[in-house]
Amino acid sequence: MHSPLLAGAYFSLACWLCVVGIVSLVTHASGRRNVDYLLFSLIAWVVAAQSVACGFCCLRGDLPTQWMLATTFAESASVMAAALHVHFAMRCTGVRRQLEGAAVTYAIAFVLIFMMLHGSGMRAPLSNVGPLTEKEPHTWFATMYVVAIPVFHVIACALFGRSVQRKRRDSLALFTGAVLFALAAVNDMLVGSGVIRGLSLLPLGLIVFSTVLVILFLRRYNLVRQEYAQHAKSLNERGRQLREARRALRELQNELGRKEQLAAIGEMAAVIAHEVRNPLAVITNAVASLKREGLSRHDHDVLLSILEEESERLNRLVSDLLNYARPINLQRQRLVLHEVCQRAMLVGTIHNARLVFDENSARGQIWGDVNLLRQVFDNLVENAVQATDGSGTVTLSIRAASRETAEGFIVTVSDDGEGMDTQVRSRAKDPFFTTRPTGTGLGLAIVNRIVETHGGEMWFESSSGEGTTVNVFLPIGKENSVPPEPRRLIDTLPPRSEPSVYDELKD
Repeated sequence: MHSPLLAGAYFSLACWLCVVGIVSLVTHASGRRNVDYLLFSLIAWVVAAQSVACGFCCLRGDLPTQWMLATTFAESASVMAAALHVHFAMRCTGVRRQLEGAAVTYAIAFVLIFMMLHGSGMRAPLSNVGPLTEKEPHTWFATMYVVAIPVFHVIACALFGRSVQRKRRDSLALFTGAVLFALAAVNDMLVGSGVIRGLSLLPLGLIVFSTVLVILFLRRYNLVRQEYAQHAKSLNERGRQLREARRALRELQNELGRKEQLAAIGEMAAVIAHEVRNPLAVITNAVASLKREGLSRHDHDVLLSILEEESERLNRLVSDLLNYARPINLQRQRLVLHEVCQRAMLVGTIHNARLVFDENSARGQIWGDVNLLRQVFDNLVENAVQATDGSGTVTLSIRAASRETAEGFIVTVSDDGEGMDTQVRSRAKDPFFTTRPTGTGLGLAIVNRIVETHGGEMWFESSSGEGTTVNVFLPIGKENSVPPEPRRLIDTLPPRSEPSVYDELKD
């Protein structure tokens, strides 16, 4: 039993177990970071150390001292392997309070190893016939020590068995490997206690256990690969469906855009026809009247003035339409808002209205288009003067303010005219909406577009009979500020709540 052949077999088993431990450690370090792999690598190395010790026992059976050291090392490794097996089983089966259970297991194992190494006289001298073969009768400690090893393995088997009862994934394969490992430990117990003659099979049992785990890991890998392939196929199919849906959505958006353009053209045509029809009707009637015989000179002059007035009205309407439809191209420069507003007050000097400019207004500079901002405030002041019938008071002031995250100024134009009710105030910025018989209804719409292009905002404060206050917020901006995206034409047209305009066009 002490032949070099057996020693070579043990050394071969040790080499194989070292490879298993290295593979498990590499798997743990490669990104898995699972304690199970680390524990199994420790088990493999500990049993490999036991195999090496058994090999030395086979080679040094005729030297009692060396044989005793090798046997002691082998038995210590057996205890540690059993404790690691229990901890591994706790991890794999998800036992609660694993740390406490593992601590107790390792404490018992270290106590047994310590008492074996330092408890002289607690076991009978071993014979020199070979490792774990025929020995002298053991003391009570030796019996406890030999029994403790298979008990640890049986506990591990019980944990895996409970996992089998709960029908957990891969639990049957783990239970089978643990049982084979435990049977090898029982064999070592019987051989060590002198019940039977034989060799230590614990290394071989661990090799079988590791083989089961390798098969299990390969099966898991194959299942995971199949799941990944199935998910990849599903993702590719969903990606294809998403591309088709996006293509269909793009086609619908294009179709919707074309329909919106047609709708906008129809709305625009309806509104323009409505605005043009009235002066055209007046011109038609005037021309028909001029053709009548016996027309007096006075009536002739009156009809000509009507033609001139309506022609100017049509020309103003066309000019406003062009200004409204033309894209606004800002030519930003640094300007003093105070000066622009003071210039706008000169518009009211041709009327009898009282114009007041608040001298305490804030002074500051902004980046904007001077000509367009002059058009804004000229229009607002002129509207305010007309609202007072040319005989009221118009006040203009500037104050520093901020809206959201933009710093800027608010220009306020107030009048003491008749004011606006809620309905008029809500539609004041709509194109072609006006309360004056000679207006085109595009003035405030153009003003609002210019203000929005500067990144600002315009709103009204008014009540019927209490005058009107128009507030214009203009941000300070920058020289290269990008103007906001202009609103679509269809969004600026009056709502479809007035079917009479479109109905008139159809008639």
